[in-house]
Amino acid sequence: MDWNLSRSRYWGTPLPVWVSEDQKELKCIGSVLELKREIEKAVAAGFMKHNPLEKYTKGDYGKENYEKFDLHRPFVDEIFLVSESGKKMIRETDLIDVWFDSGSMPYAQKHYRLP
Repeated sequence: MDWNLSRSRYWGTPLPVWVSEDQKELKCIGSVLELKREIEKAVAAGFMKHNPLEKYTKGDYGKENYEKFDLHRPFVDEIFLVSESGKKMIRETDLIDVWFDSGSMPYAQKHYRLP
C-alpha cells in the first residue's frame, strides 16, 4: 500500500482492502453494508463459516447496531472474501495513517454522507 496513506501498525483503522493470495486481485470495500454482502459470498464459497455482520441493520446508525460487530483488529483480520475469479482474499494488514483518521473524525462522528 502507499506509504502516504497507510502504516504498518497494529492499532488504528484497518484499510478496507482485501487482496487475493496470489496478489493478482484487489477489492476495496466502501461500506459496512457492502462488506456484509461480500462476506455472504465468502460464506457461500466456503471461506467463512458465518457472517459476523449478519445482525447489522442497514440505515440504523444507533449505538446498539454498531455494537453488534467490531471492524478493528484482530476481528477484521478474521474476515475473508472471495475474488471475482473465486480465489480466497485476505485483508491488507496495513492501517490508515492516524493523520487521515483524525482528520476525518468531524465527519465520521456525524455520519456525514459524501456526494
